[in-house]
Amino acid sequence: MDGINSKKRPHPGKANKPNKKRKLTPIVPKAVKLMQEAAAASKAPAAAAPVPSPVVKEKPKKKSSSSSSKEDPNAPGVPVTLMYSERSATEKELAHTKQIKFTERHAKLDGHSISASSTDDSVKKARKFFEWFLAPMSVDDFFENYWEKRTFVLKRGAAGILRPGFEAPPKSASRSSSPAEQENQHAYYGGWFSSKIIDQLMRSGELHYSTDIDVTLYKNGKRFTLNPNGNDATDADLVWDLHQKQGCSVRVLRPHQYCQKVSTMLAHLEEEFGQGFGANTYLTPAGSQGFSPHWDDVEAFVLQLEGRKQWRIHATREATEILPRESSKNFVPDEVGDAIMTVWLEPGDLMYFPRGTIHQAMSAPETHSLHLTVSTGHQNTWADLFEKVVPAALQQAAEERPEMRESLPIRYGEYMGVMHSDLDNDERRKAFFKTATGYLEKIFQEYVVGQLDDAADQMMTKFLWDRQPPQSMLNHKELGVSRAEMEGISFGSTANESGEEDAEGVSDEDKMDADSGNSDDGENDDFDEDEEEITLDTKIRLVTRDCVRLAIEGEFCGLYYATTNEPNYHEVEPQKLKMPLDYAESIEVLWRSYPKYITARDFTLESDEEKLDLCKELVERQIVMLE
Repeated sequence: MDGINSKKRPHPGKANKPNKKRKLTPIVPKAVKLMQEAAAASKAPAAAAPVPSPVVKEKPKKKSSSSSSKEDPNAPGVPVTLMYSERSATEKELAHTKQIKFTERHAKLDGHSISASSTDDSVKKARKFFEWFLAPMSVDDFFENYWEKRTFVLKRGAAGILRPGFEAPPKSASRSSSPAEQENQHAYYGGWFSSKIIDQLMRSGELHYSTDIDVTLYKNGKRFTLNPNGNDATDADLVWDLHQKQGCSVRVLRPHQYCQKVSTMLAHLEEEFGQGFGANTYLTPAGSQGFSPHWDDVEAFVLQLEGRKQWRIHATREATEILPRESSKNFVPDEVGDAIMTVWLEPGDLMYFPRGTIHQAMSAPETHSLHLTVSTGHQNTWADLFEKVVPAALQQAAEERPEMRESLPIRYGEYMGVMHSDLDNDERRKAFFKTATGYLEKIFQEYVVGQLDDAADQMMTKFLWDRQPPQSMLNHKELGVSRAEMEGISFGSTANESGEEDAEGVSDEDKMDADSGNSDDGENDDFDEDEEEITLDTKIRLVTRDCVRLAIEGEFCGLYYATTNEPNYHEVEPQKLKMPLDYAESIEVLWRSYPKYITARDFTLESDEEKLDLCKELVERQIVMLE
């Protein structure tokens, strides 16, 4: 199969089979190596990194009380304050509060443990992860009452809800950690990201101004971006100087490209939502604000990691600002009015606000603030779907219906157009509207509905291109790597960056080319067929349920897959395996069987040769894992 990259690599599964150990070879990027070197160097007193470490007065923490395993309204638990606000500008009661109990069931949830557990079913694992992410709010409550509707804040920090396994504040800060870093580790979202990681990333030499990191300042009602030296690599000492002495904020764009834990978090959320997620981190010095009031074009979850920050939420001013498809300009204070909700976020707190929510934030005067924003919902609306459906339906109707290609009435400009809009009784105008609406009804009834599935496939294949590598949901045993390797792993792609190799995945006889993966010289083959012979009885299943998407494309079908994605956004082009139409049913068997394992014998193809070829192709692209 000409065009398919001949280099092979191991895939998940069968990692612990004696004498035939198969593992995903970690591709450790230069940034990770340099981060490791910087971390080692920082242990020496003379090379201590200038990470901001303000003294934070620790508050007494309330220990989570245990409760009965059966959860009911009267079950014991720690009350957590939920604050929420309506977006209406006419809202009289600016913010509402109520209490939700953090029970024993919630206390057993831990994002780190969930992500490190076996991926027996990616859908169930993702749901459990999201339950931890939202606790004690239920997933049903979130989607029914808050998603795209209301801003809310869960005040876990004030309730003393800590990360499982860290049930009490540290007796004293260690020599290598500031109080803020200790607080980060013990808070509910502890261990996912930190200001120390930002320092390591800047010193790795891989972060570049504007592309990967922004230095910003909000002063006298205006926002300034102070990225020095254009797109040069970050000068950590200079950035810390601007941060500590000039009050500048540091925004790290797409931290999941460098931090595996953040990539893992996003992969779980993407599996839960079935749409792409992104992330940024924001480090603000004490008593500072880094950005102007504005709204975003994404649904945003704010995870407070270090320090404290005061957020002000402003009312939606008009209907056009509800769930916008584009971000706003930077507003000046007079344009947004008074806040309808003001709240302090502490480590472990969670805030959510829908697209179009005008917001601004300032750190506490006594400490810096670090938060992680994870977001979703970008260009994933009904309008985006219809933008694909309507043109396709119109094109199909024009091709199939001669009347759609007839000329417009002679001299129709005499009665149509804005200047003639008051001619309500003109019979020519009435006839024009009748004909036009009749055609539109036919297009909708006969063509628009028929295009919905194709448009949905286009949206979902775009999601597969956008998303994090789905292998980020697997634990180190499933990947066949050590825990240490898991920390710095980059899944990488062996696919051709153009994606064109998949378009040639079928021979002239419309059969799959079984020789597609053979390299000419046998060198640099990470994956050796002799290690684990693929047979008709080899048990396989999808890596995750939503790692593929099947689409019909004329006389062929395309299996789009995300398993060669990089954490870097769109590092490679969309990847697909092109197959004859009769292969589609076998792919459906594989998808519908998940999470159960099947064998190539379960495919519906006519010959064993075809079944085995398909199985090998799926293994080669890491679309499936072995039992």
